[in-house]
Amino acid sequence: KPREDTLSYLREYLNSDDISISELARSEASANVSEEIRDEVASIASHKEGSDLLERLARQCPKKNVEMLLRRCEGYASFLARHRHSSHVLQSLLALAGDEIGDGEDEISLHRGCRCGIRLWRALLVAESDDVLGIISDWNSTHVARAIFWTMAGLPVAPESRGRRNERHAHSIDDARALTESQLKEKATSFAKYTQQGCQLLNSLTIQLSHTPIAQLQRSCLDPSAGPALAVLLRVLALLPDAHDATRLVETVLELDNTDTDRAADIVYGLAHDERGSIVLEAVVKVSEDIRFAIVQKMKTQNRISAYVAGNVSNYVLQTLLRATESLHTLDELGLAILNDQTAQTRLLTSDRSGLVCALAETALHLNSSNCGPRIASLYLACPNLETIVLRQAKPKVHEYGARALSACLCFDGLNITGCEEVLQRIFLQALTDAAPWSRKLVDVLLEHAPTPTTSALKNLESETLIDLIISAETKHRAAPNPVARIFLPESRLNPKVQRNLLKTLRSHTEVLKARASAFFRMTRMSLKSSSKTDKLISKVATANSAAALLPDILKSGDDNKKKRMEIPAEDEKKRKKKIKQIK
Repeated sequence: KPREDTLSYLREYLNSDDISISELARSEASANVSEEIRDEVASIASHKEGSDLLERLARQCPKKNVEMLLRRCEGYASFLARHRHSSHVLQSLLALAGDEIGDGEDEISLHRGCRCGIRLWRALLVAESDDVLGIISDWNSTHVARAIFWTMAGLPVAPESRGRRNERHAHSIDDARALTESQLKEKATSFAKYTQQGCQLLNSLTIQLSHTPIAQLQRSCLDPSAGPALAVLLRVLALLPDAHDATRLVETVLELDNTDTDRAADIVYGLAHDERGSIVLEAVVKVSEDIRFAIVQKMKTQNRISAYVAGNVSNYVLQTLLRATESLHTLDELGLAILNDQTAQTRLLTSDRSGLVCALAETALHLNSSNCGPRIASLYLACPNLETIVLRQAKPKVHEYGARALSACLCFDGLNITGCEEVLQRIFLQALTDAAPWSRKLVDVLLEHAPTPTTSALKNLESETLIDLIISAETKHRAAPNPVARIFLPESRLNPKVQRNLLKTLRSHTEVLKARASAFFRMTRMSLKSSSKTDKLISKVATANSAAALLPDILKSGDDNKKKRMEIPAEDEKKRKKKIKQIK
């Protein structure tokens, strides 16, 4: 146990909130405190209150002192990794180690986080007699192992929810959750020169696991501790430039080389429908395109594709596979298998499978699929409960994916939207008042690809209804810009004639907008200031045969101090139209 006076000293220092101290001075003071307690780091980390104090101190220290704290834990690596309190400390220290480049022991520049991960992992292996599965199967040390895998590749430690979602157990630094798969891959590639030793250690670990008995390895995939650790290992390896060893491990687990093809299909089916096994399978599909295609072939056997779509867990595996694929052939194989199965198709077009529709439509649009894309778009637009899927408020995620799926479907060419125009009008007016990014995207897509129902919806609005719409959006998003204002801005994709008519309607309600929709009024003030006389002149210019004939009226409507003499000589038709456009 740590000494009580040491805990009191840490408690007093960390609870002092002197705002006059600069951040640099606080960092230097924390570095001095960490040096003073260096001989008691392990005992403090394993104490319930001390572990929290040590994490708070580490967040204020320079990176070199964080590395020093980790080194003081290496001699007790096994005990600390398996302890409920100190395992959290090790995760936080690994996440805080940073990505600075410094000199290693062998005079080779190393990534600081990678160096810390390598040293701690080697200390764990020595203490555990190279029992890798034993380390990742423990309830506490599995979390430490996951953090080590990320750091050895030079990547930020991915966030994980802990226990009762206590804030102090959020071990991610610099919001690692915000990094996309491509950003992580770019980061791993850029640090490859400095993380070579860590990547070699990860590959050797993968080879060691490949020689584990297959039955034991498959049971580990379903284990609540080992399964997520294997998933992290595979995901990290997939981000590295060379993933051959990861492919070998996947082939071993799924028995893809087995002459009995049904055996591999049964393994894929079992993993996909298990809550823990599906996490491993989602990591597996990110390894390579060959692995993805092989898994699709296994899913198609024994007419099980409808079971994958209907499964509450397996449908997420399908979503991950669709979003990860970069091959049109793989997409068409899986997409057509789903769309050609009547049971799967019926289940697909329900409100709780909009995420799967979204993944299929967005991937088909990205890969420019002429087979899956138009088919899923036609089915989705003809769906009788389309409005319920897109506008459902009970589950925000369903609302998001429903809107994103509709945005992707509308972008395909040659779609017939005659039967769903009224539904699209209601969806457009509802999305118009929502400030969420997917709603903004849906409004832009509807204005561009479905102009007839959207302009009809706006034309048919009475002035009072339009004002109520603006005020309700203002009330709903008090802290954000009014979302309705974007259709009245110059960059809007709304038909200019419809936009002018709506602005004329709003000008007679300027005082109401000023008082009850101030954010809307500020955003559209310049548009509302335009006079109706100028609108008429612009309309005349657009249809006039001679722009020069209307020039005096245009100049007269402007400011006297800014009048300029303009002459438009006789020019060809193309140049004349260009001048008219400039005047507008």
